[in-house]
Amino acid sequence: MLNKKIFILLICILFLLDVLIVLGDTTISACNYDTTGVDTYLLSSDLTCSAGVNGILIDEAGATLDCQGHTIKDGGAGTTGIYVTANDITIQNCYITNFDDGIQSDALRTNIIENKIYSNLVRGIYVTSNSGFIYKNDIYDQSGSSDSGIHLSGDNNKIYNNSLINNDIGINLFPSSNNNITDTYISSITNDIKAQTSSINNLIINTTLAKDSNSILTNSEILRLWKGVFRVVNSSGGSVSGVNVTLWNSSIPVEVSVITGSDGYGHINLTKYKETSGGKQNYTNYNVSVWKIGFNDTNTSFNFDDNFEQTFTLVDDIDPVVSITSPADLTENKTARQISIDYSATEANGLSSCSLLANGTQQKINNSMTSLTSNFVTSTLYNGDHNITVRCTDTFSNIGENQIKISVNYPLNVTGISTSADASSAVVSFITTEK
Repeated sequence: MLNKKIFILLICILFLLDVLIVLGDTTISACNYDTTGVDTYLLSSDLTCSAGVNGILIDEAGATLDCQGHTIKDGGAGTTGIYVTANDITIQNCYITNFDDGIQSDALRTNIIENKIYSNLVRGIYVTSNSGFIYKNDIYDQSGSSDSGIHLSGDNNKIYNNSLINNDIGINLFPSSNNNITDTYISSITNDIKAQTSSINNLIINTTLAKDSNSILTNSEILRLWKGVFRVVNSSGGSVSGVNVTLWNSSIPVEVSVITGSDGYGHINLTKYKETSGGKQNYTNYNVSVWKIGFNDTNTSFNFDDNFEQTFTLVDDIDPVVSITSPADLTENKTARQISIDYSATEANGLSSCSLLANGTQQKINNSMTSLTSNFVTSTLYNGDHNITVRCTDTFSNIGENQIKISVNYPLNVTGISTSADASSAVVSFITTEK
């Protein structure tokens, strides 16, 4: 019985090993390789392809190719280093050189990450479909006439943190629209950006165009933006959160807004210019409105050339609004000489203290205001009219107050009567005490 159990256990282990082998990584060791459906492909050594031979074809959706820092090279004219025809492919850590195209993707959502693509004959990266992600690649020396570092004919691609150096054209939009090119360095021979006819809404954000010579054809445009940081402080230098910073340009209808966070900072991408076939339209000299309830608005303007940080100061010189809610003005009190005073204050930036005054003399003070509503009880008031004032000071030393008039008419007890008289007059004396 025991031997039978051991036999069954061994069969299960062998089955699991077979599954792991099937699901494991596949090593590529030759050019002209066609993927077969596993998830991850690895290069364990460099691949040198014969003339006219392609490198690797990836036609299984969801696969990853990790070259592990190895090189695929030398297919020459008419070939492609890595050719993608299936969706959701990732290509990473590859060195690719001396093909017509280093990488070509005709499929959706190709991720091209941390590769070095250099000295190819036509294009470094060639994307014909949509929604690609091209991140942290070094793409250089595609330097023949009209050769490009990145060639896009699909839309909605994200190109982040790449370096494109010494290509004839840095990025060629052929045509291609709604792309986001961010945190990238481009230094080209002829054009940093070339937008073929009908390439629109392409955003160039926080990106260096070293040559700053672009070719924008009919019905095409690029928008050049830089990252901006706004900080808002109060008159004491402290950060102010929840501030609305709105920017617009009077000559071009552009308006953007940002709300500062808990650290007083707001971040924004701000357009420097739009470039079309007719040239550049500069968006400099922005008007700025900075506002928050409880502060005076700040309105100004500024220009910028590249990344920028602006600090704005909001001044609170607005007095607290104080209201005595009980008793009502002109109240007559016949039951007590110590009167309860309820009050509230409206103040956006907090109160430091509130005090109670009777006839101009301070009677009580609260230096630890935890609420905008509170209560005082007066000291003993004599019978008659009294001016009662509640005065509040906010954290920026602005003072607001509210005053009412009350009457105290507290009955007195007569505890004794004494009389005296002579031939010409009589005197009656009253002895009184509080009731």
